[in-house]
Amino acid sequence: MDNKEISNETIGFAFPAFAKAYRGFKPEAFGDYFARREEYVKKAAKRVQIDPQRFERACNGIIEDDLHAHYSCYINSCVISDILKGRRIRSDFVAPFSMGLYAALYHTCAVTFEDGLFFIHHQLTSALKMVDDAEYAMASIVGFPSDQIDSLILNNCTDVEVVDSVNELGHVVAGKKTEIDKLLIIAKQNGCLNARLLPVSLPYHSSFMQKVKGEIKKTLAQIDIRSPECPIISAVDQKVLVNADDVRGEMSKNIIQKVNWFKTMNKFLTLGITVFVECGISGDLSKLVKFSPYGNHVKTYHPKTYTKLFQDFNF
Repeated sequence: MDNKEISNETIGFAFPAFAKAYRGFKPEAFGDYFARREEYVKKAAKRVQIDPQRFERACNGIIEDDLHAHYSCYINSCVISDILKGRRIRSDFVAPFSMGLYAALYHTCAVTFEDGLFFIHHQLTSALKMVDDAEYAMASIVGFPSDQIDSLILNNCTDVEVVDSVNELGHVVAGKKTEIDKLLIIAKQNGCLNARLLPVSLPYHSSFMQKVKGEIKKTLAQIDIRSPECPIISAVDQKVLVNADDVRGEMSKNIIQKVNWFKTMNKFLTLGITVFVECGISGDLSKLVKFSPYGNHVKTYHPKTYTKLFQDFNF
């Protein structure tokens, strides 16, 4: 691929959530990556309490608590955003996966780094306080179409919801942990390909999170939100977000409503995306694209292939 060819591509950036992190992230191609990240950690430490060891372990995929997992995901993605901009690699559209929304908002200059961090912190601390009446969990189940996973839940597990579908056979569920554990056993008995708990303690994107709706509204009133410099695809309803009101609406519902990554990626395709760049310490979103029916038509890059990305964009 030459520079002229890639300059004519339509490029989509995707921002992953922390549960998508992988271990052993070694950004040799990024130059001053770690120095940049350290500066952001120092900035963040002025606003929130960060344990350096927990943060570092979270960067390597070892998740011990939701807050440090989100701090790690957000900060690493913000650094990657800066590096890509420094290389003049543009994004024509941006798609956030779940809590990757806030790094996407930073990338598009809809919020500042500090305000994005502030919102993440207050949203999650409120949630951790308000949903402590039960033990919650999330899980990934692969191998069933939507109607079959819905049927298994309806007939066996009352306090579980499908909160995301990553493809036609892959789904994320959230709910009471006892019910999630039951569903995983039933899914395996019914021949699923894979069923596992995710390293989270909150039921993200489920109706259980409605308890924090009021606190989210209060927090939104305390930050400055601007129109994004690049259109953002809503993970909730796949609307193209182009102004500050759109962004505010997405922030108000992201954590408390079901999302659908499969539909979000289909929206990417209808917008003509031909290059997919994953902007976080993850390779899972790129893998979902690569092994999808349209994988042969989309060039994918994630941090372990950024050396090739930089070569292709070496104007």
